[in-house]
Amino acid sequence: AGGAGGGASAGAAANGGAGAGEEEKASEEGDDGAAAPIASKKAKRSRISNAAKSVVATGGDAGEVEDVADYLKSAVNMAMRDAQTADDVVDDVRLGDKGWKDRYYLSKFGAENGASAEFRQTIVQAYAEGLMWVYKYYYCGVASWDWFYPFHYAPFASDLRNLDSLKIEFRLAEPFRPLDQLMGVLPTLSAHAMPKACQKLMEDPDSPIIDFYPTDFEEDPNGKRFAWQWVVLLPFISEERLKKVMAEIEPSLSIDERRRNSRGRDQFFVSTEQPLADMLRDVCEDEHAAAEVAANSEFRVALADLALKWKRRTLRPSDGDAEFKGLSVDAVFSPYNHKVGEPIKLSGGLGTIPDNQVRSVWLIDPPEKPHICRLPEGAMPPPPVLEASDMHLR
Repeated sequence: AGGAGGGASAGAAANGGAGAGEEEKASEEGDDGAAAPIASKKAKRSRISNAAKSVVATGGDAGEVEDVADYLKSAVNMAMRDAQTADDVVDDVRLGDKGWKDRYYLSKFGAENGASAEFRQTIVQAYAEGLMWVYKYYYCGVASWDWFYPFHYAPFASDLRNLDSLKIEFRLAEPFRPLDQLMGVLPTLSAHAMPKACQKLMEDPDSPIIDFYPTDFEEDPNGKRFAWQWVVLLPFISEERLKKVMAEIEPSLSIDERRRNSRGRDQFFVSTEQPLADMLRDVCEDEHAAAEVAANSEFRVALADLALKWKRRTLRPSDGDAEFKGLSVDAVFSPYNHKVGEPIKLSGGLGTIPDNQVRSVWLIDPPEKPHICRLPEGAMPPPPVLEASDMHLR
């Protein structure tokens, strides 16, 4: 659980799972001396490479297989499956055996931290904050945009005691801008989807944040045989460092890239065939001026600088509905029956829209109020009658 903030693990997680190789293993000692293998990403690549090479040299008589292509595909799939399956994983925690809790904390958090009761309470505090973040998200909205759970592992449920005594407070902060967010979650292999300046930050060995995108990292089998069950031990990125370098490359972004990297407002699109369309006709005082703006394909960039006067229309008052959440709109961008400029620049070109039949307006968020869990006023529940489909004969 967590916000979209700076604590997200570096994006290389999406580079894929791994297999446990014997070539490169690190280990941590539990309280009974059992070693927990930590698989290296480099070892995984070596394992897959060796397995792929063995396809040609092993695996039965191809002459007995009618379709050589199917045989080769099957052999490759088997090699890949074997490369991402480890039969030599040691479960150093051994849940259920005496001392399992201490072994868990010592193995996952290190000898010094794992043995500290104070540190374990820090984990409990952070996990409780995560639970509260999720509850608030579903019932009240985002509690914090920069909160994150700062550990790779959770505490045991049996340690979640006296939660009512914990002091939990959130700082709302602000959501990441789109490109900033992508820089925090995409791996280097997806750098091609980003602007050139961002690609350099993700790929250049001299990038000030190249440590956010490791190509060799550890994975903890965590007692599991299959690679997809393993814990990827990526570093946590620094929100402050990421935002700093993104601010530095801002001037090198194109006008359209800067627009895409901004936080806009929610838009609402209504067809002329919808009853709601009539309610929106007088939102804009000067529909002709709006038509001129809509016909200009550059209006997307300079939207905030428009010298037009907008009306605000309340479609649903904030008092009277079950959840006390109103609905208001303003700023008409696309009046009906007018030409609208090409909305997206593509190589093939979409062309202008000669006779627009859709109106787009900004939605205005209603004031935040407590969620009321009840049926809307006027709702008519169906009668409680059993139908034939409700009968289950045994």
